[in-house]
Amino acid sequence: MIDPRDPRTQQLQLEQKRGRGRPATGQALSNAERQRRYREAQKAQRNENMHKEVAEDLRAELAKALEEIEGLKAKLRAEFTLGEKARSENKNLALKVAQLETQLAQRNDNELMKRVELAEARADAMGNELAIVKAQLSNTRKKRHRDDPPVDIREWAIQRQSPKGQWRTVAKYDTAAEANIALADQAGAMGHLYRVKAPK
Repeated sequence: MIDPRDPRTQQLQLEQKRGRGRPATGQALSNAERQRRYREAQKAQRNENMHKEVAEDLRAELAKALEEIEGLKAKLRAEFTLGEKARSENKNLALKVAQLETQLAQRNDNELMKRVELAEARADAMGNELAIVKAQLSNTRKKRHRDDPPVDIREWAIQRQSPKGQWRTVAKYDTAAEANIALADQAGAMGHLYRVKAPK
C-alpha cells in the first residue's frame, strides 16, 4: 500500500492474479436454455440418423431397381434378336411357299393340258372307229324290195323313259350293234334315260 502522505512514492505496476475457473463472458445460459438446446441437438441427431437410414434403404432399392432394369434390357435384346430371326425365317419360308405354289401350278397346268390332249385324242379315235362301224353297217345292211315277201325281222329297240316311269320306243334297228351306236349318240341328252331292248 502507498501512504497517502508520501507523494513521492509511486505505485508499482504489479500483475494481478486471475481467479480460478473460466473467466466470465456475460453470456452464461440458464439451465432451461441448456436443456432446450440439448433436446434440439438430440432431435437433430436422431433426424440425421433416420435420414441416413432412409438414404441407405433408397440407395439399396435403387441399386436393385437398376439391376432389374439391366436384366430386363438384356432379356428384351434377346427377345428382339429372336424376333428378328423368326421374321427373317418367316420371310424365307413365305418366298419358298410362293415358289413351290408357282411350280405346282405350272406342273398342274402341264399335266392338265396333257390329260386334255389325251382325252381329245381318244375322242377322235373313238369318233373315227364309230364312223367306220357306221359305214360298215350301212354297206352290209340289206334292203328289202317292195315286191319281196315280208320277212320276220327281229328288231332291237331304243326306248326312252317318260317322267311317269314308262318306257317308250323311239327307234328300231336290225342289229344290236346299230342299237348300241344309236344309244351312244343319245347318251348326252339332258333329263332323259335311254335303254336298248332286245327282241323277243
